[in-house]
Amino acid sequence: MDFDLRLLKHARALAEEGSFARAARALHLTQPALSRSIQELERRTGIKLFDRNQGQVEPTNLGRVFLARARELLGHAEALDREVSTMRGSGTGSLIVGSGTFPTEIFMGAAAGAFLGRNPGVGFRFVNDNWVALIAALRRRELDFVVAAPPVGEESNG
Repeated sequence: MDFDLRLLKHARALAEEGSFARAARALHLTQPALSRSIQELERRTGIKLFDRNQGQVEPTNLGRVFLARARELLGHAEALDREVSTMRGSGTGSLIVGSGTFPTEIFMGAAAGAFLGRNPGVGFRFVNDNWVALIAALRRRELDFVVAAPPVGEESNG
């Protein structure tokens, strides 16, 4: 049987919230949509997962066993999602930042620390130089970006 993670998340929320109204609110769904999801999951599994009684919902004995496994599966899926996000968005690679003296001293240390804290697998290097040299290196694609201001009275020309 293929498990739809969305349906498992709906069942987990229903078990945690104890009512369709609260679970639907937590999931940003309508109650009928959540009810259809739970019915579909029960149909697919062939198991009555929840007892419904005057607005309150509790897992059946089989539902508790199923939900314990569903929580494990969702935990693994969520961990995989975090790992893929890390690999895709920030896992490896390098960032080379060119900076003039003033921005480096004032801002870049804190910015680099925050970046590396969120992206520990990324190599990070500062190139500290004057504005003209930094722009030239950026144009040669030796830098990923530059944080610098031109000297008073000069324009960047591109």
